[in-house]
Amino acid sequence: MSIVDEQVESYISFKQGLGIQMISEACALRHLKSYAGSIGHTGYITIELAASWARSGDHAEGYEIRRYEMARRVSDYAAVFDDSVPRLPAGLLGKAHSRIDPYIYTDEEVSLLMRAAASFYSMQDPLRSLAFESMIGIMRTTGMRPFEALALEDGDFDQENQVLLVKKAKNNRERMVPVDARTADALAAYQERRDKLRSGTACKKLIVTNGDRPLGLQSFQDAFCELRCILLGRGEVWERRPPRPYDLSYPNLNKLQTF
Repeated sequence: MSIVDEQVESYISFKQGLGIQMISEACALRHLKSYAGSIGHTGYITIELAASWARSGDHAEGYEIRRYEMARRVSDYAAVFDDSVPRLPAGLLGKAHSRIDPYIYTDEEVSLLMRAAASFYSMQDPLRSLAFESMIGIMRTTGMRPFEALALEDGDFDQENQVLLVKKAKNNRERMVPVDARTADALAAYQERRDKLRSGTACKKLIVTNGDRPLGLQSFQDAFCELRCILLGRGEVWERRPPRPYDLSYPNLNKLQTF
């Protein structure tokens, strides 16, 4: 096994040992091993190897930058155990990620969005507006990502201990999300209102629409595009990216409201 092989496999094993699947990154890094062997490279991952591998093949510039940063992370990991491993400079091929600041909703804006969601009317699906309203409240008060909130099962909410169990968090991890008494009461009130609008067996998912169907992420995003018009107006020029559902997970740290 070559030195590059050892560096790559050790890094992959370390990350996977932390519970990180890194399927696509592991595949790319193993291509780095093959590339190093094909050009007769011996020794550690170097700047020249990382840059030439990143630019090899017909890839978009952004992906070339990400490939270089993958190789750099492997080298940084190896350098922790061996001082002689060369350190690769960050950003050699460009900036890997361009992050836009999230939109920080005020408490008044969240209340406005929730009232608008509650006013959504659907004769065929009376649970829909309640689901939209509750999703906004859950994300605002817990910081959950949309897919985490949508995946909650009814039994994941423990009102007595005031906690939510997130079974499908990032990287397939579980985590416990504590809530305060008012949020717990609001969730229990939602369940009561929801069950009055439905009939049948016990509800499996926490957030459901008509027929106990789980609310879909795309349906929530589409509805949110309509809801945010009350904040932005229709046809107005917005100087930055419009607020997204994901931005609800960034609370106003001055005052975290319950719904």
